Amino acid sequence: MLSDNDLSFMRESINELLPDTCYILSKTETVDASGGYTATWGTASSVACRTDFTNGVMQTAGGGLQPFSQLTISVPHDTAVTTDNRVEWNHGVYSISSVTDNSWLIFKQLVVHAV
Repeated sequence: MLSDNDLSFMRESINELLPDTCYILSKTETVDASGGYTATWGTASSVACRTDFTNGVMQTAGGGLQPFSQLTISVPHDTAVTTDNRVEWNHGVYSISSVTDNSWLIFKQLVVHAV
């Protein structure tokens, strides 16, 4: 079992490997005049992150080929994020497919794809 000092050291070490900044976005829904709703995305927090390309394929959509790429974004272990959030990184916005804590709880991995 890891001591608290060991765990703190590992978390600090991981943070040095997160060279970028990502913005965690949250959605606010407001009722519009026609009884529906309008969704607005705003920045909930900014966090250190590392983005890694996972895979890419060409999909058929609307009678044409559309590129689809999947990324894995690593963020600090205590980042408040769920699949209801989105991530903004490098001028792009990404939907979160899954959030995984690693086995020692030193970082989280987000599997994302472009919106």
